[in-house]
Amino acid sequence: MTRSAKLRRRTMQRRWRIGPTIGKLMAVFALAVLGVVALTQSAGREADVYKLTDLRSQQGAVEQDIADLKMLEARAKTLDRISQSQVKQEMVPVGDDVQQLTPEPDVAGATTQR
Repeated sequence: MTRSAKLRRRTMQRRWRIGPTIGKLMAVFALAVLGVVALTQSAGREADVYKLTDLRSQQGAVEQDIADLKMLEARAKTLDRISQSQVKQEMVPVGDDVQQLTPEPDVAGATTQR
């Protein structure tokens, strides 16, 4: 046999074999990669939960503002109705020149004592 035939034969006979140690290391590496992926996804979900909680609190604040504005609108409408009512037009403003009415001593059969 020539030298080139021996080299070729030697290289042909070498094969990679996966032994128990390499298999264990590959399994540990695969589990580590899966763990990193799982942690990344859970961290993303936690960020979404925080965003959702923040949005819900903002929604509650907006709903409270809407309720307050509706109440203010009802008050304004009531004041507007009062200012445009006939009863208000007939009222006399209270001022310095208000005349005091004194009741008659005998009104409708009732007597007043002084």
